[in-house]
Amino acid sequence: MFLTLAATPHGSAKEYLQGGLRIKETIYRQTGPKKGVNSMYLKKIELKQSRILGQKPAMRINKELEKMYASFYEEARNCRDPQIPNPWGFDAEFGRINVENNTLSLTFKISAICSGQPYFARFARNFSVSSGAPISPRQMLKKYAPDLLSAGINFRHQFFSLSEDALEYLIEKNEKLFNPELINSCGYHLHTAGHQVWLRNGELLIMPTFSQRSSFCFREYPIQTK
Repeated sequence: MFLTLAATPHGSAKEYLQGGLRIKETIYRQTGPKKGVNSMYLKKIELKQSRILGQKPAMRINKELEKMYASFYEEARNCRDPQIPNPWGFDAEFGRINVENNTLSLTFKISAICSGQPYFARFARNFSVSSGAPISPRQMLKKYAPDLLSAGINFRHQFFSLSEDALEYLIEKNEKLFNPELINSCGYHLHTAGHQVWLRNGELLIMPTFSQRSSFCFREYPIQTK
């Protein structure tokens, strides 16, 4: 598959402060307009040294993020099936950033149509503020939700899935959130889907990946584990 990459427009890079962090945002790869048909649009961020984040941790985090952008690009390149004349598109952009308890959480949003099938996801990455080292989903749950981890979690790369016991544990600890209506509609997806985890404003959030944005189940779940 061959793609012609559009040059990054002059002045498209921007720097700003968010949560006390200096962020530079640029276009990583682009073959057409944002949300365009038969094109990709990938944005990236680079963290700069600030009063919160030292130079070496920032460089280490940026190095890890580059690997993620490369994986997004590879996924976008494979999104179009040359044997099937269906519309395709792949957009990836920065979502949110949060810093607390020496943990820096970043989220990224993906909207895509690959081989005619819609795909929407939220990707999260977590890092140590002091060292810049990646914090895996297992480490996040061990630190912030050890009882959930003990209830039964299956890990695969940056995703994890909930065992039946783990889902029951979440229902018990979060009765208002995981009410009968939600479990009736989403219980199977919550059990089988791959989840991401991150921090935001003092809350631990998990989010499953679903194929349709309109899905009742496609949401962030702020969970209590105590």
